Amino acid sequence: MVDDEVSQDPSGAPGQPSPSTLANVSTTVDSVSHVPRLPNFWTYSPHEWFLHADAVFANQRIRADTPRVNHVLAALNEEAVKAVSDLIGPNTSYASLKDRLISTFSVPPSTRFRTIVEPGGMGDRRPSQMLRDMRAVLPNSLDDTALREFWLQKLPSNIRAIVSGLDGTLTDIAERADRVLEASTSRDVFAVQSSSSDDRLRAIEAAILSLTTQISNLLTAQQSRNNSGYSRNRSRSKSRTQNNPKWCSYHNQYGADARHCKSPCTFKSEN
Repeated sequence: MVDDEVSQDPSGAPGQPSPSTLANVSTTVDSVSHVPRLPNFWTYSPHEWFLHADAVFANQRIRADTPRVNHVLAALNEEAVKAVSDLIGPNTSYASLKDRLISTFSVPPSTRFRTIVEPGGMGDRRPSQMLRDMRAVLPNSLDDTALREFWLQKLPSNIRAIVSGLDGTLTDIAERADRVLEASTSRDVFAVQSSSSDDRLRAIEAAILSLTTQISNLLTAQQSRNNSGYSRNRSRSKSRTQNNPKWCSYHNQYGADARHCKSPCTFKSEN
């Protein structure tokens, strides 16, 4: 402990830590402050997560409970924090925290085995990751031929159709399935984006066609009204300028506005 190493400094001042003690404290603080951030807690694989966390702590020479507990708590999700909430306090033991999390989230091998072999998708895992998970829980007596069948049944149908006929080790095939899945996902994203663009283009074309039709209808109606008015005016003009054999040429041309009259003409007597 630091308190045990307190001694007088060269000037003889009592109660002052020695330079070597200060150097050790500084080294400890620096190592704690530079600890890499732990990954989010793996609720589906707590034992493996703590293997990783303990390796990080060992590399940074962190042995005290408090910093290790704080780093672990910072990586927990809400569910995991609730599972250890009764342990959290100023004197929380790292060992007790670790044991609680592992016991709470560890799945019995039999349950993991049933989950692996029963039909269903692979979730958000890559094919190679799913293969590693299956190998971790399946019996050692199960050879790759049987494992391959279980693994293939977990793959999406389009990926399974491509890789089921491939030759090579199961590990190699799983890595190739990763690449097929990645390419398939990229095509799906592009197809969705293209479909959205096509939908927008069709909507714009439909709007333009509708607007063009409306304008055409308005122009047709206007032309029809103009033609109707012209016909009525022409009919009135024709009726007004028709020659009456009983009228003189002046009255036939000017009607009541005629200033002259030529006999024989009956315009005045008729009007």
